Amino acid sequence: MTIEEEQVSFAGTMRVTAELDLADALDFGAAVTHGADVLKSLGSEDSLDARRASAVGEMARSQLALPLVGEVAQQPSRNQASTAARQVVLHVHLAEGDPIARLERGNLATLDQIRGWCQQSRTQVTVKPVIDLNEHIVCAGYQPSPRLREQVILRDQTCVFPWCSRPARAGDLDHIVPWEAGGETSTHNLAALCRRHHRLKTHSAWSYRRTGPATYTWTSPHGHIFVRDDIGTVSRQDSVLHFETDLRALLSTTPQPAEP
Repeated sequence: MTIEEEQVSFAGTMRVTAELDLADALDFGAAVTHGADVLKSLGSEDSLDARRASAVGEMARSQLALPLVGEVAQQPSRNQASTAARQVVLHVHLAEGDPIARLERGNLATLDQIRGWCQQSRTQVTVKPVIDLNEHIVCAGYQPSPRLREQVILRDQTCVFPWCSRPARAGDLDHIVPWEAGGETSTHNLAALCRRHHRLKTHSAWSYRRTGPATYTWTSPHGHIFVRDDIGTVSRQDSVLHFETDLRALLSTTPQPAEP
């Protein structure tokens, strides 16, 4: 970790860079995002990036009394609640002889890393039943069950709009055939869309259909075809040349979501 103390900008800022263990980096990012959300709830009108930067400062000041080398840490009393600093939920599929696992965000981790994360004393490990991504689950109502939601998120991993890479867990589940038009709440009729592209699909002439386990064929308002799967997006009939034009025309008339 490097703090460039000799380089202070005219705005009174200083650059901090760090290369962390993957789990530590994800924990740090979650803590900073939480701090930014708290600042917004307290009335801050700064941008998200500015609130995240302020949250780092708040975290640092709150830890100045943390016992480190040369100090004796007091043991928590029996009345103090002990909370886990890290929660680990694993959906890891391993091939025989392959020591590498792929995390939900797409990151790679070794088995030794995962073992180390789980063995730390303040880590809360959650074991969930294995979800069969090929099972067809149907729910009677509009809202998917927690099991169906988890299945779709793990299957799609990201928003399935062409070229979008926003995480599925942070977005919505969309009825491909609308519920009002008779579409069921099921594995085959739900797909992950980020809020922006969910609104785009709902309020414009973009349409799509599921053509494989994790494959979706999109049609733009001008009739151009895009196929999105777990590898990426490909276009048909040179549609990629018109993708940006289609998107700009529609976004100019589509309400944009507020900053989180």
